[in-house]
Amino acid sequence: MLLCLISLDLVADCPAPRTSLPAPAAATLSDDDATWAPGELTAAPWPEPGPAEDWMDVVTGDPEIPHARRLLQIYTLPVGAGNCQLMLCPNQNRMIMFDCGALPFDKVGWNKADVSAFIANLINPNTSISVSISHTHYDHNSYLPDVLANRRISTIVMSDTPQNYPANVRNWMRNAYNQGTRVLWKSGIYRSQAPEPPLSCYKPEPTGGWSIDVQGYVVMMNAGANPNDASMVIAQRYGRFQTVFTGDMTGETEQRIDNNLPVPLNQTTVITGAHHGSDSHDSNNPSWAIANQAEAVMFSAGGLFWHPRCAAAQTYRPYLLQFPRAHNFQCGRDHHWARGPTRLAAYSTNINGAIRVRADANGRWDIGARLNALDDLNAIALESLKRADLMPGPDTLYGDSQVPNTATPDIDPAPETNCGDPPPEDKAHRPH
Repeated sequence: MLLCLISLDLVADCPAPRTSLPAPAAATLSDDDATWAPGELTAAPWPEPGPAEDWMDVVTGDPEIPHARRLLQIYTLPVGAGNCQLMLCPNQNRMIMFDCGALPFDKVGWNKADVSAFIANLINPNTSISVSISHTHYDHNSYLPDVLANRRISTIVMSDTPQNYPANVRNWMRNAYNQGTRVLWKSGIYRSQAPEPPLSCYKPEPTGGWSIDVQGYVVMMNAGANPNDASMVIAQRYGRFQTVFTGDMTGETEQRIDNNLPVPLNQTTVITGAHHGSDSHDSNNPSWAIANQAEAVMFSAGGLFWHPRCAAAQTYRPYLLQFPRAHNFQCGRDHHWARGPTRLAAYSTNINGAIRVRADANGRWDIGARLNALDDLNAIALESLKRADLMPGPDTLYGDSQVPNTATPDIDPAPETNCGDPPPEDKAHRPH
C-alpha cells in the first residue's frame, strides 16, 4: 500500500499524520514514479541486501559493504535546527568534523552531551581531529567547544575570519591555538587547486611514509559578504566515491564555483542538501542538482522552518537511486509537513535520526539511518574496535594548506557586533 506518494513528488500532502505508518516493506512505487527519469538517468535499484550486520540495521545499499575492512564513514547527527557532520578516515585514525551546532530554541534533536557521548564511543584518545566550519552562523558551530572539549585538534579551517564567529567559538579557537592547533582561514574567494591536507585522509605506505587516499577540496569559500553566501563547500573523493558538504550555500555560492575544479562535481555520489533543505536565496536550485547528479541526498533539519522544503528536496529527485525497501521521509510545504514512505535515497535527520554513509574506494557504498542511535552506544563502541589498529599519522600531514593564512596568536575579536549568542530569531533561518 502506498501512503501519499504521487507522480513526481518524494512525498505528497498527507491529510493528517498517522499514529503509525504502514510497514515500509509494503510500499511500492506507482507507474509514474517508476519512470520519472529519462533514458540513462533512470535509477537502478540496489541488489537485494543481506541481513543487517551492525547497530545501524542497514537495509539499503551494496550488500558487500558490511564485509569490507576499511571504509570511509560519514555521520550526519540529528541535532535539530543545525548541522553536525563528521567523517572517519578509512585507513587512518582521524576524524574530520564538518560543522557542529544547533539553535537553542529548537528542542528537537541531540544536545551537546548527546553528541559528546556519540563521539566518545566512535573514536579513541589517539584519534587526530581536524575541524572545518562552513560559516559564522551559530547553528553550525555552537556545539564545537563542548563536544570537542579536552580533545587534541590538529587544525581548524573556517570561512570568513575568527572575529566574526560567536564569542564561545572564538574563545575555543584561541585556546586551541595556544595549545598548538593550527587555526586557518582565508580572506576573499578561495577554491582548491589540489587536495587540502587538513581536509584529506591518508594511508600508510608499505615502504614507509603516508599518502593521501581521501582527497579533500574546497569547492568554494567566501563567495559573498552574507554568511550563507560565504559558506565553505567541501568535496571529498575516495576512489570512485564522492561526497559534498554544503553548509548553508546559496545560489550566490554556486555561481562562483569554477567549472574547472580538480574534482568533478558531476561524479558526486552523496550530497548534503544545502542550508538544511531551504529553498530561499536559490539554495538547492535545479542547476545545482544537475551539476552534481548525486545518487543520494541527506538533510540536517529540526522542528523549525519546515526544513527540508519539498521544493528543495524535489530538485535532487531525477538522480536519486531507488532502494528495494522504503523508509520514511518528510518535507515542508505551505507551513505543514508532507510525510510518507519513499524508496528514493533521500534522508532527513528530523524524521530518520542519525544518518550514516559507508563507502570503499571501489565506489561501493551504503546509507542507513537510526532514529534512536543513542540507544546503541555500546554497539557503536564495539564496532569502533575494528579501527583500533589504525595510526593517526604524523602531525606534519595536517597543518600545511593552500587554503588559508595561518592565524596569528591574536584571535581576539573586533568590538562586539552580532557575534555573540544568537538573537531570538536568526534572520538567515526565518521561514519563507
